Amino acid sequence: MRGLESRRLWVLLASLSLSCSGPVVKDGGGVRHEVRRIDLTRVRFHRPPLIPVAPGELEESTRRDEVRSCIRPGVLWSDLVNRHEEIGKCLGSLQSGMANYRLVKQASLELVYEPDSEKEESCLARVLPRIPLPREFYFYAQTEPSGDLEVLSLSLDPKNRAWIDWEFLTPRPRIRFPVPPSREIRNARDLEAWLLTWVFSLFFPDEGPIRASYMPEFDANSCFDGQRNPGVPGVFWP
Repeated sequence: MRGLESRRLWVLLASLSLSCSGPVVKDGGGVRHEVRRIDLTRVRFHRPPLIPVAPGELEESTRRDEVRSCIRPGVLWSDLVNRHEEIGKCLGSLQSGMANYRLVKQASLELVYEPDSEKEESCLARVLPRIPLPREFYFYAQTEPSGDLEVLSLSLDPKNRAWIDWEFLTPRPRIRFPVPPSREIRNARDLEAWLLTWVFSLFFPDEGPIRASYMPEFDANSCFDGQRNPGVPGVFWP
């Protein structure tokens, strides 16, 4: 049964197209691996409630926000996935086009719905006005050129350009996501996976694949409980 559901979910995700108005996230330093496909069933988030610090700002022993929380997407998005019927109905009712969101940089990052005009009415303003975002993403992915399965990480940097999100000082990045989904969202798992394709699309550069950092084996095992082989088929995207 799980295998059938995973295959159905893959069909849903494989048909999604992604579109953003330019790159949102810049590559960081260090060794970066080209990502071929991401296993959406093995993704963890780190979303500290404290203001992030840069190296040297605080002593290492006091940097409590750097302890990896490794929460599941369904935990961060519990309010959304619990309302999957309402949100799925809204998404299915939308005309073909783009949904506009803004990346708001604050202690807790989020995407905020922003219509094209004040006169525009959309159920998204009611059922999906905000999407909480983690600061860091940890996930299993196939890498290029070997195709090996590795645990990688990506980060959304709140301090890129400006830490305080004053729109009159720093324009907030505007992102356009395609709607409606090409397949009906039938359950919480569908909605969670669909949201993951949205947030991972933030990392697509203008050209080329996503590039992510290698996660040390000790940290990977700690975050994923050593489950390199989960025993069920993954759901890979894109």
